[in-house]
Amino acid sequence: MAFQSILHLPWKKAIEENRFEPHGISVSWKDYHGGTGAMNKDLRSSDLDIAILLTEGIIADIHRGNPSKIIQFYLKSPLLWGFMWVLSQRLHL
Repeated sequence: MAFQSILHLPWKKAIEENRFEPHGISVSWKDYHGGTGAMNKDLRSSDLDIAILLTEGIIADIHRGNPSKIIQFYLKSPLLWGFMWVLSQRLHL
């Protein structure tokens, strides 16, 4: 599952406008279409320095041995999930 989130726009805009460079911070953005699991994997292998990901996903991975630390919450609101299916397919409950 992949989506382009409006929540990422401030980060991407700041990078595009070189807002970090005056502070001596080099930032590059990579979209992870593999989601939290892919980011957890790259945090574990040090292929990724910092990530914005689902809190429950990193907590579970930290419990399984990921040495990463949560340094800040980015968005404080409940995550809403929905169940979707193709309307042309019959749903059997």
